[in-house]
Amino acid sequence: KNTTGTKLYDLVYAQTAVTGLTAENVKVTNSGMGFMLPYGMNLSFKNVSIDVSGVGIGIYNNNASSAVFENCTIYASTPVWLEQKNATNSYTLTFKGTNSLTAADGVWLRVIGTDAIFKVVLEDAGLDWTKIDNVEAKIGNVYYNTLENALKSAQAGETVVLLKDITLTETLVVDNQNSIILDLGGKSITVDGIENASAIRVLSDLTVKNGTVNASDGINSYAFIVGYNDGDNIVAGTLTIENGMYIGITSVISITKGTVNIKDGFFQTEHDKEGTNYGAQYLLNCIDAAYNNGNAVYNITGVTMN
Repeated sequence: KNTTGTKLYDLVYAQTAVTGLTAENVKVTNSGMGFMLPYGMNLSFKNVSIDVSGVGIGIYNNNASSAVFENCTIYASTPVWLEQKNATNSYTLTFKGTNSLTAADGVWLRVIGTDAIFKVVLEDAGLDWTKIDNVEAKIGNVYYNTLENALKSAQAGETVVLLKDITLTETLVVDNQNSIILDLGGKSITVDGIENASAIRVLSDLTVKNGTVNASDGINSYAFIVGYNDGDNIVAGTLTIENGMYIGITSVISITKGTVNIKDGFFQTEHDKEGTNYGAQYLLNCIDAAYNNGNAVYNITGVTMN
């Protein structure tokens, strides 16, 4: 507190666990780095000014925890750095008040590690979310590194907005117990390497709108499968499509157990694209037994089919 440092390698470096560290009214100039906290938990930076050549504040997610930044001014090659050290730990970064975070390339929050789990709460409206590294989706002013994490975090009635085009290499399972909305935001979800499966499997209540889900680059792949039944575990899902474009190979949607409500949209199969004949193709499909016993239902009020 009330500390000034200059011509340092870094002001604070913590090689072991540090819990509850607060830096307030601290100034670091003409140095290599400001704070490097590989094991930092419950961190707080208030009225901190840093002008360094390297990393302003560096944090690793060795522990699941959080850091709060309030009224900080950081000029550095990387103002805030979050590095993945544990793929299961989630780190929350909250920015409050008025912060000025300046980097040469504009990216004020750099995330190292593609599987890092983090969310960023932007209470400071002056910070540009597009300059956060590796952000895929948001709920209100909370930004998530993956669409999956955002969907799992959504509360009843909340809308998850997709912020960029993404490619799925495995099925995205939506099993949030709340009724939630996925606004594709004009973006596209595509697939790569998904075989005999769907881009998205719906095991709860999901509404989708404003974008594209294209599973045509998979093998016998679907845009959506609703519900699950392996004989021992049976789960119903509800999918509502308000608008958008949805493309599959053999089918666009298949219901194992549940209900699909289609209000509008464009639906297309690209069965011939693979060069493999699977026999019959169904734009909108129901598993026979589920359809016969009334457990697979479509309600269609507006759609363009191809």
